[in-house]
Amino acid sequence: MENSDACPRCNSGPEFIVHCFYFCPKAFQVWQCLGLAALAGNSTSDFLAWIRDKCKRNPSLFAATICWIWRDKNIDVFSPSDPWPAGDCVRGCFSSVHEIVILRCELLAISHGLLLAWDSGYREVICETNSLEAFSLINNDYVSPASDHYDLLLMIKDVLQRNWLACVTLIQRTANAATDYLAKHAALFQPYYREWNEPWADLLVHLRLPNALVTLS
Repeated sequence: MENSDACPRCNSGPEFIVHCFYFCPKAFQVWQCLGLAALAGNSTSDFLAWIRDKCKRNPSLFAATICWIWRDKNIDVFSPSDPWPAGDCVRGCFSSVHEIVILRCELLAISHGLLLAWDSGYREVICETNSLEAFSLINNDYVSPASDHYDLLLMIKDVLQRNWLACVTLIQRTANAATDYLAKHAALFQPYYREWNEPWADLLVHLRLPNALVTLS
């Protein structure tokens, strides 16, 4: 067996800390989308200075992103055939709304999910989204009053600040495949909101697909 210090995700550079968290193309794409890709050099000292700067500006978003990149890296390397851990479907909801902006639909789904979890009595909740834009807006400390989604963002932030442990994290799109079925199912109805305590047969089939590892709770 041949040992290599090359990054197992991209094979384009040595697997050291600065590469894993920043220069690896998969990591860099995340920082670029968040508008945080501004590392001055490629040394460890440059990297540490960049971390200190970003932690002062937006500590919650930066910490969540670092954790997600590390988790995603470990999944790619050690569990490529099982990208995200599965869970049990204990309760869920879907909705059809008169909205044409995808981001607003995503924010509505997050708000419905958080409120459903709160009303169901859960007090330790991780809400997962594959929308980088929604994740960034929610985890940003400042919400611009000029935003088209100002009302929804304030409501989501208010719910997250209740007396519980709740956060919104970013996941891969392939780990959220079951929601495609729910979105198409909801589109068959007029403005409509439905909750359920256990999945029906067709939904259960999609939840059991290899790339549908999503916990609807």
